[in-house]
Amino acid sequence: MKKLLVLYVLICPIWFGLSMDSSAASKQKTYTISTKSKPLQKGIIKSKKYTNKTKHFYLLDGYLRKIEKNKGGKLIVKKGTYKIARTLYIPSNTTIEFQDGVHLEKLKSTDTKYVKPTNELFMFLAPSKANKKALYSQYNGQKNIKLVGKGNVTVDLKYKKYVKAIVMGHNANITIDNLDFINAYGASFVHMVASKNVIIKNSEFANSHQTIEAQEEKNAIHIDTPDAKTKDWTYDWSKFDNTPNANVTIKNNIFVAVDRAVGTRKYSMGKYHKNIHLLNNEIKNVRSEAIRVINWDRPVITGNQIDTVGDEDNFKSLRGILVSGAKYPTITHNKFSTVARGVQFIVWKNQGYGQSFPLVRNSLSTKNKQALKQNEFNYTEELFIRINDKGYEDYGNPEKIYIDEKYRFQ
Repeated sequence: MKKLLVLYVLICPIWFGLSMDSSAASKQKTYTISTKSKPLQKGIIKSKKYTNKTKHFYLLDGYLRKIEKNKGGKLIVKKGTYKIARTLYIPSNTTIEFQDGVHLEKLKSTDTKYVKPTNELFMFLAPSKANKKALYSQYNGQKNIKLVGKGNVTVDLKYKKYVKAIVMGHNANITIDNLDFINAYGASFVHMVASKNVIIKNSEFANSHQTIEAQEEKNAIHIDTPDAKTKDWTYDWSKFDNTPNANVTIKNNIFVAVDRAVGTRKYSMGKYHKNIHLLNNEIKNVRSEAIRVINWDRPVITGNQIDTVGDEDNFKSLRGILVSGAKYPTITHNKFSTVARGVQFIVWKNQGYGQSFPLVRNSLSTKNKQALKQNEFNYTEELFIRINDKGYEDYGNPEKIYIDEKYRFQ
């Protein structure tokens, strides 16, 4: 009898907790909207804020605020073109399902002086917190967010200057699935800091331009830290605690005609992004390195196809994957075609803001080096991988890891 009582005492709280979670989930409502739906906000249609360029913003914003109030829910967006001028803030426990034929367009004008356009399409932050400061650190922001496309769904930034499709910071449990992101100008499609348990899959990232002023490469998916000293992340609802990303999987995506597919531009002192996995992606016609690793701890980069890096002006100076500050990376079974150098490891330091931080170097085990030999090189200038670990900008006499014979195709 005592054993049964003990078992009941142990199991009952677990069962009760699960019941509460299931009950909460069952209460979450599903809403369906179309381009003809009316906004929820009372009086907004007659307001001077409401124009043909703001109406879809107010439509989606109203439902996202309702979902926040309900502590979660699902929004189904039906086929049609939705023109969005302002940031849509997404709260915890939200799923947005875009049906086949949804086309999202980012606008940079509103046709009214009462509403200003913004530079983000989606931000993973509760609508009620949008104007707060120093809210979040670590991974204690919004959680359990899904953006899912059913069929052909396009997120078109329309080459609007400095506009980003998705900004996530201090988030957890994020899924982005089957969305096509196109036409960026001087910004990343996805800017990610201090986020864990993130999956980006089955999506396409295509077409980006550099700004004339900056002339700097942008990562289609930018893996960053909220560091006030490097100034890559500028959203002041963050506490700027330098938290790295963790457990990020980017798989089965296509990247084409962008500066760089996935990468980090600047590192925070002593901080490492952990368990970044790039799996089975197709990367082609990029203007800089396809992948730029800086301060990643035990990343896994495998099964990716990298085809055509650079152009006739910079082809010989570029690498398919450029690595600095990596701890025990596994880079293997990738296919490189029309790339001068498949992979290179170098010592690095930040450029511009954050340049006073100490240099970062790579750490590779014997097993890591053996795995490098199993990358496939097809029409590359070199049949080996360079490891330069002597010093910053010292590229002489590298350690050379030669690709196994069976993986060479010239």
